[in-house]
Amino acid sequence: MDATSAVPDCLQDVFVGEVKNALNPLSPSLGTLGDATAETLSTWFYNQAVKHVSSRLLTYPMKSSIVRKLLGRSKTAAKAGFLLQVDLALLQGVIVEANKAWKGECKPGRFIF
Repeated sequence: MDATSAVPDCLQDVFVGEVKNALNPLSPSLGTLGDATAETLSTWFYNQAVKHVSSRLLTYPMKSSIVRKLLGRSKTAAKAGFLLQVDLALLQGVIVEANKAWKGECKPGRFIF
């Protein structure tokens, strides 16, 4: 925000500030849901693998391609927590920026490429 204007810049002040706030683990926001979502999804895939093993009474479950695929997806989902956190923080930034721009509470910034 420059000294001559009291209206914040949409991209620099609103969007970037909101993404920073959303990435703060101590403040409740969309970004804080990333890790919890990844853990839930990982647990769900793991439970699906266990359910498949128990329903088929598999003696050697790791020979089943279905079990290996579900466990692989569980492992991948567990690692995706940070990416989900960043994506949700960006989404929150876009939502807040669009809302403030719609209400006229911020001015469009200059794009410097």
